[in-house]
Amino acid sequence: VDGTELKVGEAALTSGAYYIFIQASKGGAAFSVTGSFYVAEGGGPTDFGFTQTENIIFRSVKADKGKTAGVFDDVEGGSGPYSYMLVAGNGENDADNSYFDISESALRIKNTLPRGGVYNIYVRVIDSAEKVFEKNLTITVEESLAVPTAMNIDEEMVTVISVQTAVTGSDSYKIPTDSTAAAYQLTMFPSKRNLTLDPYKMSKYEITYGQWYEVVHWATEEAPGSNKYTFANLGSPIVSGTPGQAPADETRNIPVININWRDAVVWCNALSEYTEKEPVYYLDVNKDGSLDNGDTVVRASSNTVPESTGDSWNPSYSSGLSTDDYVVMDKTKTGYRLPVEAEWEFAARGGDVTDLDWMYRWAGSNNYVAAREDYAWGKDSAPDPANPSPQPVGLKLPNRLGLHDMSGNVSEFCWDWKDTVYTDSSPDATIGIDGYSGTVNSNANYGRICRGGNINGDIYSAASSTVSVTGRSSVLPNAVYSTMPIGLRIVSKCN
Repeated sequence: VDGTELKVGEAALTSGAYYIFIQASKGGAAFSVTGSFYVAEGGGPTDFGFTQTENIIFRSVKADKGKTAGVFDDVEGGSGPYSYMLVAGNGENDADNSYFDISESALRIKNTLPRGGVYNIYVRVIDSAEKVFEKNLTITVEESLAVPTAMNIDEEMVTVISVQTAVTGSDSYKIPTDSTAAAYQLTMFPSKRNLTLDPYKMSKYEITYGQWYEVVHWATEEAPGSNKYTFANLGSPIVSGTPGQAPADETRNIPVININWRDAVVWCNALSEYTEKEPVYYLDVNKDGSLDNGDTVVRASSNTVPESTGDSWNPSYSSGLSTDDYVVMDKTKTGYRLPVEAEWEFAARGGDVTDLDWMYRWAGSNNYVAAREDYAWGKDSAPDPANPSPQPVGLKLPNRLGLHDMSGNVSEFCWDWKDTVYTDSSPDATIGIDGYSGTVNSNANYGRICRGGNINGDIYSAASSTVSVTGRSSVLPNAVYSTMPIGLRIVSKCN
């Protein structure tokens, strides 16, 4: 410092950023400040451009990992190629720098970003002659845990396959139940079973209570005339939740539970009509297991106890049942429905039998630590393992297709019946793309299939192996299970 001027001394022999501590005093009073300035050698870069990604929305630590926050371009001066790096050691920006990293010429969010807000980062650009320039940038990240409304749900449907796809079964597709690999779970695609899947889309998230409530309110209160719906169970986001209560901010994005399988089917039809699409599920008036001109849209569920030899909604049974107990599915319609089991497993595995993730144990990972921390919700990854409860959707990383929470959180209803023929000894059993069409066994094993496991299961345990991509369980269509949180994920055909 010479008088009131700061000058370059003889020690400043290299270019770069310099940080100084300046103190001014008058009488007995003193004031100090930290300043910085840059020294550039001739011919080096003097500035660079940065374009922030529009509408950076922060959802969660896991969901936003790797999201692009902006790109670097238009370096002034110097000679390419140029490289970029975050500068540490300047005090004010150290914490903010730690929330981002640079990949090639893009700034990306790391998995440590705690929340939305304004972040100041310090970036260095280096040219081919190793001459450097540094610059402070401000990044604005909005915070939002919002998920699509039911009315706009089609915007968040993920295309699983866009063309008809044949899957040739293989016994190598079995997934171990635990680390010993001594036992395996069955797959929908074993040897000798070949299935052809039609193009379909699947909801990115499990249906939230906010979406569920939106449709139920419309269907029971606002649907026109004879199009009103009746639900046996109004649902809630938590086990002890009040059924049918308006969602609060903290529960809006938690998957709906406390419903039975029939409620889920009826809700799919209500969602279809609410969004002006064609309903998929119809009452089988003729009791012949097929869709006829006289069949009508299913608009009411019930808690009716199933027959001793099967559920009353199974069209295979023809004695002692009322007309309203028979349901058939028409997948050619434009509306929403539950996935058949083959569609669910195909999507959970990533949708490509040639990709490595097809053989991952969990949807998105084959590593237990990564599954527990980044991909799956189970008891061993729950915020409170002693009292596990469903978590808001989308807080974990998705699988390769972009589907969140396919492993854990809440179990998900499928269309299919569980059967006792589903074994390795008879892989050519009649389990087609429309679900199992054989005779439902009359013992306690019958029920509708659930997939994906839930927050009550241990992710890495043979006893709770339903959290894997091949794990399965079944439930009575009329029952609500307080100890097993079950919700739904929907599919629709590709238009």
